[in-house]
Amino acid sequence: MYLTLPELGAIPQAANQNLLGRRPKQSNDVGLAIERADQQLSSVSESFRSTLASILSSRRHGDHSPVLVFTSAQADEGKTTVVSNLGIGLAEIGSRVLMIDGDTRRPRLHKVFDQPNSWGLSDILREKNAIEDVPLDVIVKRTTIPGLYLLPSGACVDNIFALLWSGRMARLLPRFRQEFDYVLVDAPPCLEFADARIMAHYADQLLLVVRANYTDRRMAQAAVQRLLLDGNRMMGVILNRWNPTQNDMYRYAYYNGLDR
Repeated sequence: MYLTLPELGAIPQAANQNLLGRRPKQSNDVGLAIERADQQLSSVSESFRSTLASILSSRRHGDHSPVLVFTSAQADEGKTTVVSNLGIGLAEIGSRVLMIDGDTRRPRLHKVFDQPNSWGLSDILREKNAIEDVPLDVIVKRTTIPGLYLLPSGACVDNIFALLWSGRMARLLPRFRQEFDYVLVDAPPCLEFADARIMAHYADQLLLVVRANYTDRRMAQAAVQRLLLDGNRMMGVILNRWNPTQNDMYRYAYYNGLDR
């Protein structure tokens, strides 16, 4: 039996990698393409909005607020860039959105939105107070984007696997469903760590980010098979940093290789 994962969107690589309009702090800083109106980035911004349209179309009327987990086969495929821009896009259309940095080993969302990471997901999972009793403004941080909120990763801890399996995680996400229209989780690469697979246990859909001319097709296949083996529902694949001047046959050949 073969199952082809749909391509939810293809994000072209911007000529200017510093999308925030400032000197990057690190060589791998991500950018907020959808927030900029520069003509140079218009195609990138529209590609994010097109991807967002695919995600919105997959949500059936009357569904509860979805928790979407974004993962990849390996590091440096652009998950944080994708989550950041889709979060902004959802807030742009009036949704109340929470982004969760689920990568305690390599947290980055707090850097994108200039927020401290002194307290976050790992900390609330370790606390003893009932999650329902903690005020929301203590748990999450407002960003400068109206309607967009962030829960940083918090401190890196050795027992993150156990914390994610805890009953606190099972109570945390239902609360967020009541408070927000969308919850986007930036999870670690699924072939490196088990975290994304655990988070997917509590989520509604999984999305796989692959980077053009970087992600080995066999690794992407292994990631898909592992995630589906867990019984997770996969919404589709997002192709990141592809070169639109190249022949589109790369895209078709690549995604045909993700058949199971």
